[in-house]
Amino acid sequence: MWPPNAMLLAALLITPRSAWPLYLLAILPVHLATQLSHAIPLATSVGWYFTNTGEAVLAAVVLQRLRAPRELFQTVGGVLLFLTVGVIAVTGLMSFIDAAVVVFTGFDHNFWILCRQRFASNALATLTLVPAIVMFGTSSFSHLRKMPRSRYLEGALLAAGTLVIVNLLSAWYGHSLQGTLGLAYTLLPLLVWAAVRFGPFSVGLLQLVSTSAILWAALNRAPPFLLSEVLSLQMLLAMLNSLSLTLSVVMSESRRLQAFHSTVLNSMRNAVAITDADGVVIDANPSWTAAGPMRAQCRLDGVPVHAQYFDDRRRAADDSPDAARMLSGLDTVLTGSRKLFEMEYACQDTDQPRWFSVSVVPLKGAQPGAVITHNDMTEVKRNEAVTQQLREELAQAGRVMTMGMLSASLTHELSQPLSAILVNGQAAHRLCARGVEDSGPELQEILTDIITASRRAGGILQRLRRSFGSGSTRHAEPLNLNDVVRDVLELTRSDLIRQGISVDRQLATDLPCISGDRAQLQQLVLNLVVNACDAVRDNTVGDRQITVTTSAGEAAMQLVIADIGTGIDAAQLGSIFEPFFTTKREGLGLGLALCRWIVLAHGGQLTAENNAGRGATFRCVLPLLDPRQQPDEVRH
Repeated sequence: MWPPNAMLLAALLITPRSAWPLYLLAILPVHLATQLSHAIPLATSVGWYFTNTGEAVLAAVVLQRLRAPRELFQTVGGVLLFLTVGVIAVTGLMSFIDAAVVVFTGFDHNFWILCRQRFASNALATLTLVPAIVMFGTSSFSHLRKMPRSRYLEGALLAAGTLVIVNLLSAWYGHSLQGTLGLAYTLLPLLVWAAVRFGPFSVGLLQLVSTSAILWAALNRAPPFLLSEVLSLQMLLAMLNSLSLTLSVVMSESRRLQAFHSTVLNSMRNAVAITDADGVVIDANPSWTAAGPMRAQCRLDGVPVHAQYFDDRRRAADDSPDAARMLSGLDTVLTGSRKLFEMEYACQDTDQPRWFSVSVVPLKGAQPGAVITHNDMTEVKRNEAVTQQLREELAQAGRVMTMGMLSASLTHELSQPLSAILVNGQAAHRLCARGVEDSGPELQEILTDIITASRRAGGILQRLRRSFGSGSTRHAEPLNLNDVVRDVLELTRSDLIRQGISVDRQLATDLPCISGDRAQLQQLVLNLVVNACDAVRDNTVGDRQITVTTSAGEAAMQLVIADIGTGIDAAQLGSIFEPFFTTKREGLGLGLALCRWIVLAHGGQLTAENNAGRGATFRCVLPLLDPRQQPDEVRH
């Protein structure tokens, strides 16, 4: 074994390249003095200097470019790279060049024997020295303080066993080749022990001690080993060292990946379980197993590790449609029929019901299986209920506020039928007081007028009740958007006339239906119309016009309300739908926020933009009702 090259390679790997020239220059006088003292020609010594240092520099450059030194002995890829480049490729290449230098300078003439000797000795030295030195130079050793005492005791037993085998067996059997080979094989269990229990660094130290001891015993043997015997011993030690080093890295990386897998799994707040292709739970985090065997039967998590999910939950599936749906969904994912299965369910495991969501996705990789994620959604559902209640109360407040704004128009609308009822009632009263004979036809006509006026007033009140009712329960139904627009425009007709605002109705014919809540959509149209009226209020009389347009596409309905007012400030265009944002002096900033919420609740989209000329346009897109659910007759 030739240590200088390996020691130089290890030093170059753990030091910055700026310091390399100093190392190379410091080695030169020591190298020449050592070689010349053994009567080696100067030309051969100089050639060996360049081949030895060239081997270390070339291997260090290639290894550093491909992998960080601290990662060479932490991953399987790093070890294979070190063995391929540092031990075999570069050493083999420089062995050819080194042997050529020796032959060329006339120091020796057997080229192939020189190549074989140099390669075997340098490869064994690199494999024995470099891992221990590099890992020692790049390790922090902070983990040693966290090791339990039992690990220190185990390490002491391993070191003692190594010393006993090396000293006693080498003294007893090291005088023969068979004994030396047996000593190497005897150390193999200790190398495996170190690889499995302590990792690459311990294996590197053990290799350094054991290889040095075996070679020392071989060198002090009388008579010395033959060249073929030495090569056999070198190849055996190189094989044992490479296998034990690779095994230690494989075990270390496996433990690191398992620890990382467990850390990630245990850090998840949701309950997560991993199953194999047969539905057996092979791993789970503490959130999954927290409930234990005392979990409620309605819950779909908590199946123990190594238990069959289908067998565990099949008993509950007989009484729970949620469990049956879960088993069916898991089966479709495991068989590859679906890439994702999701469901929500309620479970009455306490005084208050709890809500959970479940998602199942297939495992990505060679191993088939599935990942089940179980999430407690109780707080989310409660917050959604509170938010929904607040939105409904806010919407009701907005409707009441809008009704107050339209009070003058409503008063005018109701005063006409009520006045007619009063006049006709007084006329009937006078006829009855005079006692005129044959007044039946006249009274019949008066009563007919009273009924007509009453129906007109009732119709107005009915539209008000539909639009401004305080009921919190909303139901989706097939609606014709044109009918909603007409109801709102009829409700605001008197107010529009009083303000001198004309409405250009461009309502599409044969309009398909949408699915929506009538009161909410009326609120939407009413708010947009009121905003448009406010925008044109400062225009001169005769120049106050808004346009209401409806149209239908392949999958959506479009409602467009445009005005010719002052438009919207470009800097405020992105904020107009935010709650409590308003440009009106007395506005509350709720109208457009309610509009956006209503549109989003119906699965649509609401946007605003300034017109090319003047004014602004609000565009509402709502999804159409499924063609199979469209009524046979659509009102126009």
